Amino acid sequence: MEQRSTSQDGLLKFEQEGFFDRQERIYWWAQDVLSQAKVMVVGAGAIGNEVLKNLALLGVGYIFVVDFDEIEPSNLSRTVLFRKEDLGKKKVEVAAQRTAELALAKDFTIDWFHGDAIWELGLGIYNEMDLVLGCLDNVETRFAVNRSCWLTETPWIDAGIKELNGSITPYYPPEAPCYACGTAKYLASERQERYSCFDFKKKQHAAGKVATVQIGAAWVAALQVQEAVKLLHGDQRNVGYKLLFEGQLNEFERIKLPEHPNCPIHPLDSIKSIVPIRLSNQASLKEFLSEVSQPAYGINQPSLDISHEPWQFIEQIGKNDKAIPFNKPHFQIFQEDIIASGAGFDWHKKTASTFSLSQTTQPRLDLSLAEIGVPKGHIVTVKDKLGKAYHFLLNSDVSDLLKNYKNVD
Repeated sequence: MEQRSTSQDGLLKFEQEGFFDRQERIYWWAQDVLSQAKVMVVGAGAIGNEVLKNLALLGVGYIFVVDFDEIEPSNLSRTVLFRKEDLGKKKVEVAAQRTAELALAKDFTIDWFHGDAIWELGLGIYNEMDLVLGCLDNVETRFAVNRSCWLTETPWIDAGIKELNGSITPYYPPEAPCYACGTAKYLASERQERYSCFDFKKKQHAAGKVATVQIGAAWVAALQVQEAVKLLHGDQRNVGYKLLFEGQLNEFERIKLPEHPNCPIHPLDSIKSIVPIRLSNQASLKEFLSEVSQPAYGINQPSLDISHEPWQFIEQIGKNDKAIPFNKPHFQIFQEDIIASGAGFDWHKKTASTFSLSQTTQPRLDLSLAEIGVPKGHIVTVKDKLGKAYHFLLNSDVSDLLKNYKNVD
């Protein structure tokens, strides 16, 4: 019989049994792998709630959770972490708080970011993670997570639900396939639904409401986290396979995903040799360029280069006497803004992809990196006179976003 005593906080203390006794009895299990893991959860809705609960109870040591939404009435029937009194609050903040209450790891910490994972979260955060779990309800964010994970060589697992059905798919870049490889054409076009044909946002775009129940979210999240545990332990046997569940007949299917020969993601090189600098994306363009011009970096005539980024910086729209200056990244410009500008329908956009101290105008040098389109914690590319690339991490953002993670400088 196990010996027991009562600790000072009133909890029953088992001398021979810890919180994780049962899972540690699995022969290949290493609890320290989980306690030392850094896991990002993108999406704090139905799947995200279940994933966070599971990670907390398994003893994962650090979680970073991302979402931009607020809690609505329909969320309450599908989420284990939210309550009626939470209506209108930030999903991610409430989810982080409740996850911390459940967590069993000795030195557990959690951070959260209320923002758009597509445009507002930089590569430096992905680069810090051991694993990313996508708990998402739209294709556009999946494409963005896939791209960021590919560039930083961060494993990620996608999960999705619809009606009684669901799926999970692990990816392990730079191994193919990636999410973009196996995406049907209609899903790729769905990615653009919230944008006009000229890539400007639609203010009136209505987010899709997917028919589903909490049961589907629970079992999909359970399988997603189980796969996460295996990946963290080095088991990659399910990488490149999609696990599908059909809920009417309770049928599972495991499908091998093909590598697409013309995938637009695979030609992108992963980012190496990253230099951290103590700046955030709120630093001005002039401050950033002045910093990377320091002799210590040895860069001849450095310029910020966004030509490879997923956004465009729009200088102006229109032509001739109807040219209207915008000086914004495309995702901050709405279709209605173009109409209101008076640029008319016979127009074109003028973009800028490089910025230097010598050739960029002073008003533009005064813009912050965020106003150029650079997200928080991004790994920014600088090129020298001959086109050689250097990569700089906006480390002040990383330290701010991952403030509870003890090893971030």
